[in-house]
Amino acid sequence: SDQDALTVPRSIMEHIEEAALGPAEKAAPPPGAFLKSAGLLWRRRYRLEADFIAFQGHFPGRPVLPALAQVLFAQNLAARLTGRALAPAAVSQAKFLAPVGPGGLLSVYAGPAENEEGDWRFHLLTAEADGAGAADAAFIKMRFKG
Repeated sequence: SDQDALTVPRSIMEHIEEAALGPAEKAAPPPGAFLKSAGLLWRRRYRLEADFIAFQGHFPGRPVLPALAQVLFAQNLAARLTGRALAPAAVSQAKFLAPVGPGGLLSVYAGPAENEEGDWRFHLLTAEADGAGAADAAFIKMRFKG
């Protein structure tokens, strides 16, 4: 129909924003030294339903959140914290440790990288829908432009 032809697909960032369980909040850092912070950091939690757009086709029969989507979740948090549209300028470090599947929670922690002006560090944790079974999903360090 003509109306279908006029429908503009929603961006992945709109889908990510809809998956958020509220605004970013101050939180104690997760265990581990990647974020290198003794104080509170920012955290935003997301619920990843089976129909989340990034699961489509990656992989059929065993959906896993692609690494690029995990980077976009980090970008979403940074944009919310700064109040600006941000685009990644460089991902200088990324380590993906555990698959992130549908039906669970994704917690993204953020903090500035120490002694590196403009760089951010992110620690992503995956957990079951009730918060049990938390595991490190990814460590990401990146710089933004914009």
